[in-house]
Amino acid sequence: MTALYESFLRKAPKQARSRVLVEAVLDSAIDLVSREDGEARTTVQEVAERAGIGIGSLYDWFEDRSSVLAGVVARVTARNLQRFEDKLAETRHRPLEEMVRVIIDFTLATYLTDKRTWRAFLRIVFRVGLPPALAEGQAIFAQSLASALRERDDVRCPDIDAAAWIVTNEVMGVVHTLVWCERSPFEIARIRDELTRATLAYLEAG
Repeated sequence: MTALYESFLRKAPKQARSRVLVEAVLDSAIDLVSREDGEARTTVQEVAERAGIGIGSLYDWFEDRSSVLAGVVARVTARNLQRFEDKLAETRHRPLEEMVRVIIDFTLATYLTDKRTWRAFLRIVFRVGLPPALAEGQAIFAQSLASALRERDDVRCPDIDAAAWIVTNEVMGVVHTLVWCERSPFEIARIRDELTRATLAYLEAG
């Protein structure tokens, strides 16, 4: 996702100081868009002020407001990928059922604890034309999941790559739906259990 992140900049930050500045801009933008209607109200001037830099310095790196918002998508996606991969590493030696439950619990908590922020994030994705980037992020996680599953001897499905892709998009499809629900149609515990049951049935099927 680094290449995606840098594709929205005027130039790639080569020095540590420049990278810190760019990341400060993106962190500030993330804070601002997380407000009520933040993705619509946030301006580049606000972002620069929050980051503690002049507007000219922001424009040294970003073309316009859309490029800042696109950078936010790349930044958030990269952070989530790292967190999910860390969770995979933590559970690699646990029983398959426990691994699946931990990953699903972690995913639900990540996206549903603060629905407003994730609604803003998804609005940005569509506002600046980045659904392909969202799909790329999920594909990268599916690849990491496939690698973790291949190391196990309790996964029976014949095509692990396809299974990992299906499972990832199954869970994220449910999560993206719940982000937009004011009230979940079922208790989250039941949704977690059903996702876990379905995933295990798929992965353990020979």
